[in-house]
Amino acid sequence: KVTSIVFDEGITKIGANTFVLCSDATSIEFPSTLTEIGEGAFAYCEDIESIVIPDTVKKVDANAFVEAHSLKEIYVDRNATDIDVTAFESECEYQDADHESKYLSSIRVIQFL
Repeated sequence: KVTSIVFDEGITKIGANTFVLCSDATSIEFPSTLTEIGEGAFAYCEDIESIVIPDTVKKVDANAFVEAHSLKEIYVDRNATDIDVTAFESECEYQDADHESKYLSSIRVIQFL
């Protein structure tokens, strides 16, 4: 039973489907060295409520956080230029670096750091 996911410094990429179905996880702590979050990496992590994506991350692949129904707050650097439109919940809204809404939301806050 995984309840907390903490990455060591030096990790640069989280591969596709790495933590899919970790439904008991309530928190994720990313390293400052991370540059990419792979497709479906945290899909169905249903109990995570908030994530802070480091400013080193430039790419978040498709469905990275899909079906993470408790996810209500996402903090991401405004320079994260390659966030797939399906990276978060399908009913989610986020604004890209130009502050243009991408799709409708169940997520309250996406704040640019």
